[in-house]
Amino acid sequence: MIGLHDTLLKICGITRETDGISAYEAGADLLGVVRAPGSPRYASDETIRSLHAKRIPLAGVYTRLEDIGNEAEYLDYIQLHFRHNADIIRLVKEMHSVRIISVALSTDPNLLDKLSEYQSGGADIFLVEFANGFSSDAERAKSLRQDFRLGVAGYIKQGDLALIKKLDFSMIDVSRSLEASPGIKDPEKMKTFIMEALN
Repeated sequence: MIGLHDTLLKICGITRETDGISAYEAGADLLGVVRAPGSPRYASDETIRSLHAKRIPLAGVYTRLEDIGNEAEYLDYIQLHFRHNADIIRLVKEMHSVRIISVALSTDPNLLDKLSEYQSGGADIFLVEFANGFSSDAERAKSLRQDFRLGVAGYIKQGDLALIKKLDFSMIDVSRSLEASPGIKDPEKMKTFIMEALN
């Protein structure tokens, strides 16, 4: 948890068991494992099973519905990172008995309607990805926060944390800014970011 609030800190793009263990031991609440074939951040079945065996909470990140497979039994959340609706949320919940993170893009002209639809479908967390980075769209984030308690993603840096914590978002989802290279975390960046988030 971050501060006295119930904000989840999710470290996403974990491809190596060692990075996942380090993130969790440093204080992350949740690890994101990407299941988009061909992505440099793709997490193998073996990595997912190993992290699950250590009782580390996992969110599988999917860019297509058809990619959700048997690995879902090792996941605590399924993150729908593609265009979807309330019916798809209900379908995935029914098929896999997991919590749902529904992602919307900040550039969506119908963003408020989309978040309302996610709410009606029973999504557990609404996550807005700020396409140009959180710091470039902080005012938009403030405005959205007035209507929904949502999570934030989109190249979040350590300098963004003060405002993010002040606005009490439901989740901070960070990935690229903590990497040494795509899919490989920088241990010091990750540790420093998590420490700042927790204080």
